Amino acid sequence: MRNILLVALFTTTVTIGCSSQAPISNTVTNDETTKLREENDRLRAQLTSAPIAAPPMPIAPPITSDPDALREITKSIDPQITYSHLIKNPDRYKGQPWAFSGRVLQITELEGKTTALIMLDPYGQKNVYVIADFITDFVENNQVYVVGYISGSHSYTSQANYNLTVPLITASAIVKPSERTKLTGAKTKKG
Repeated sequence: MRNILLVALFTTTVTIGCSSQAPISNTVTNDETTKLREENDRLRAQLTSAPIAAPPMPIAPPITSDPDALREITKSIDPQITYSHLIKNPDRYKGQPWAFSGRVLQITELEGKTTALIMLDPYGQKNVYVIADFITDFVENNQVYVVGYISGSHSYTSQANYNLTVPLITASAIVKPSERTKLTGAKTKKG
């Protein structure tokens, strides 16, 4: 219906074609054109006035700063789940714990929540989108260690205007890499 509305705005004659009949010509009057314009404006206003919401926070176990609880989370991580697995099918691993080290590419805080794009490799080819229900002292280019839960994927448009989809992690903690050994005592697999 919206296509018809847009077409009617630019022409005063609408031709309707049927497969077994000759085309029927219908002349749109000025009153009808005005009504179509008003309806089109109303629909456009609805589309542009709707707020763009952040993705809802996925359901995940509670956030904790307790090192013992974080240690338990890291112990339950399946080392067979690599970045390659998450790119291939992140929904398959939803709700499972995962941890990684990386460098903050972008980070924002709003209303007590943090969102960050973190790269796992030096070339920015392996990125993870992290959401957290807390704020941090980290800024762009900081090295971090993230402990959290796989929450699916996140799509965004890059500065180069590419549509990208990356794994989404709901963070339970974002710490300095030097604090990682306190939580795990071992290195994580990044594959």
